Parts: sequence; C-alpha cells; structure tokens
Amino acid sequence: MNNHGLRRRFLAMQNFELAWDKVAANAGCAGVDGETVVAFGYRKGYALPQLQQTVANRTYRPLPLRQLFIPKKNNQWRELGVPCISDRIVQQALLQVLYPLMEKEFEPSSFAYRPGLSHLMAVRQVAHWRDRGYDWVLDADIVKYFSNI
Repeated sequence: MNNHGLRRRFLAMQNFELAWDKVAANAGCAGVDGETVVAFGYRKGYALPQLQQTVANRTYRPLPLRQLFIPKKNNQWRELGVPCISDRIVQQALLQVLYPLMEKEFEPSSFAYRPGLSHLMAVRQVAHWRDRGYDWVLDADIVKYFSNI
C-alpha cells in the first residue's frame, strides 16, 4: 500500500472513532491538560472530528507528557509519562493502521507487547528450544527502559 492509502486509512473518521472506543475502554488517568476520558466523552461529538481535522490539516501538536511516579519494590519509583486523551486517540489511530503492516516484520521469538501473545507462550518457546538442545540464555535488561528509549 502506498503512503496516500495509508494516510487515507489513518485519517478516516471511522478509524478515529475506533481509536476513541479503545482509549475510552482503557480509561486511565488524565494527561498534562487535566482532561479525563469521561470529560472527552461528553464532548466527543465535536471534539473527535475536530481532532481528526487538525491531524489532517497538519496543525495537530501533541502535548507534553504528564510525569507520574509509581512506587516499586525496595522504596524505588518508576517514572511514567502519561499522554493526554487526544494524543492517545491519535496514537491509537496510527497503531490501528500501522500494526497490521508491521506485525509480519517481528521475529517469531518476539512476544512482548504484542496482542494475542503472552509470557506463557514465551516460556513455552524457551522450553521448546531447551528440548532441542539449546543451552545458552542471554539475559539483558536496560535500566529504566521506557525512560531511556
């Protein structure tokens, strides 16, 4: 599919409506603008087409992330960056168009953050490799991965 076709699919109002449905179902907290899913829902009849139009005419600008700190074990904190509702809708609309194209590029051994795959499936895959004679494992961890990437 060419870029024009991707852009048309991304900007389709139906795509933005589906993106809104997914964002609304996930709920989550407000972003830096303070707007909640419920508040956006009250005005979605005009806010969603307006959002789609600002993206279409290239005047859309994402807002900064709201910084939150979530307690972890050992008195440590995990930093989260929370996008505003409008940014989540745009991100979801992009995901809905691009993910089906990118899915085929993932390695069969990649399980993280992929719909329909789970940590249990990853464990089964590791056991399969072990049973086939593989006996080396590389364990790598990037400190504060999402903050650093």
